[in-house]
Amino acid sequence: MDLLPLALLWLFKGALKKRAPGKQQTPQKPATPAIQKAAQPKSAAGASAYLAKLAILESGPNQPNWKARRPNSQYWGRWQLGRLARNGPPSEPATAWVARRMPWAKFKDDPTTQTAAAVHWARRAYQELRRSRTAANAVRAGTLHGAPVTWSGLVGMDHLVGRGAVLKWVRTGEDTKDANGTAGTSYLRRLNGFDLSAWNPSKAPQKKGGANA
Repeated sequence: MDLLPLALLWLFKGALKKRAPGKQQTPQKPATPAIQKAAQPKSAAGASAYLAKLAILESGPNQPNWKARRPNSQYWGRWQLGRLARNGPPSEPATAWVARRMPWAKFKDDPTTQTAAAVHWARRAYQELRRSRTAANAVRAGTLHGAPVTWSGLVGMDHLVGRGAVLKWVRTGEDTKDANGTAGTSYLRRLNGFDLSAWNPSKAPQKKGGANA
């Protein structure tokens, strides 16, 4: 039997199969990397841990240092609270400012009052900063001017250099130093990542009934 015609037929069928239109695969586009917000420091702990770290930065590692005060300084105690932090604005009632008009001789021996005053001052700063669109945008961005930004970091920076300096840094990146030459952003970095949500304003309970019930 002559095998040549069969071989030619086999080759011809193979060529037809190669030319037959098949299911073409659509080329895959390279995956576009997701744009992620800069990773923020994880919340290490709550408001109490924030205050403990702030105390170390303010009055040294030997804690609790209730009697910390430089000669003739207006900054007193474990958290180095100044006149405004202790007394508050004159227009506000004294009930909100437990250390108002308290002399140093009594303040230095009163841990309860020092703690209450520090909590009130820090909580006030936190709540006011949260109402600031400028500050909120900075926290939402996660990183600003090369530094991670969280609420606790901004509150710490506010404690050191004040509100105006915090908002100036957010807007321009210009840092401010305190009287001892400590940069505000050093507190921002060291106090980032604490969960201060316990200081969120409590919502007023809604009344039952009414027109919208």
